[in-house]
Amino acid sequence: MNKSDSCLFKNIASLAINIDDAGGHNNEMVRVLDNIIEEINLIEKLLEEKTGIHLEVNREQMEEIYFVLLSKESNRSEQLQDGKKY
Repeated sequence: MNKSDSCLFKNIASLAINIDDAGGHNNEMVRVLDNIIEEINLIEKLLEEKTGIHLEVNREQMEEIYFVLLSKESNRSEQLQDGKKY
């Protein structure tokens, strides 16, 4: 994951927050993020086992973004937009 605004994980989390803030149901978006995490873990393990290549995955950044999504704070969108780590 990089720190740019084009980060797929961050953009999906932001969309899920916007849906939730508008009173919608964001369960599917949260499920997508869960699947992304699982796929990253699978790919990382597979690459390391088969090729010896170790991916540099910033799990801390992913966890922080996910935590912002799951929190019910009123400023979640701002936290993602202003977050220097994201």
